[in-house]
Formats: sequence, C-alpha cells, structure tokens
Amino acid sequence: KSNSFCTLLASFVPLHTNTPGNNATPHPAAAMEHADYEEVSVLDMVLSDDGAVLTYPCPCGDVFELDLDDFIERDASVAQCPTCSLTVKVLFDAHTKAQFLQQIRPQKALAAAA
Repeated sequence: KSNSFCTLLASFVPLHTNTPGNNATPHPAAAMEHADYEEVSVLDMVLSDDGAVLTYPCPCGDVFELDLDDFIERDASVAQCPTCSLTVKVLFDAHTKAQFLQQIRPQKALAAAA
C-alpha cells in the first residue's frame, strides 16, 4: 500500500537542488527575473504630501510608492503599488538623481514644516 502524501511530495521539484556534494544548478523558476510593469524616469515621480514617498500613477487607480529615504540612501529603484502589487523600475543616474533631489528640496521643506 503506497502513501499518497509521500508520492505527492516526491513529485515536487525543489527550486534549488544544491546540497553539500551536489553541484546541481538552480531550478529555472528560481532564476526568473522580476518583471516590472513599466520603466519610468525619476523625473516623472511626484513627492507625496508628507514628503516621505515618491509616487507614480498606477493603472489600478492607486499609486506606485518608493520610500524617499531608500531612494536617497540605498539607490532603491523599484516602486510598488500597495493595492495591486505591480511594480515599476525607476530609472536614474547620478546626475538625474541629483537634479531630482534639487527639484524636490523646496517641496520636502514645506512638508516638514506642515
């Protein structure tokens, strides 16, 4: 008599099969790249009213969000919509980032004063 749970469990392929002494490559699903909905320039992002989040309109009606501190300190470049979980890749280089931060400085000061 076979145990159906064990048979079912044995049918699953692990996403990563490297174990000590086993140099197998990762399962293809483990190597899939994250797909962003769209790529947008940081210059198209808008600072939220509280001055803490960069936003961009999402097709679901909400907005993609990127934490300003993460953008400044860690060069974070993926904004996610909290409603539908789509993401956009925020494109920038050092010059564009500096230009954007200069552009939002007055807005951030106003948000901090409020």
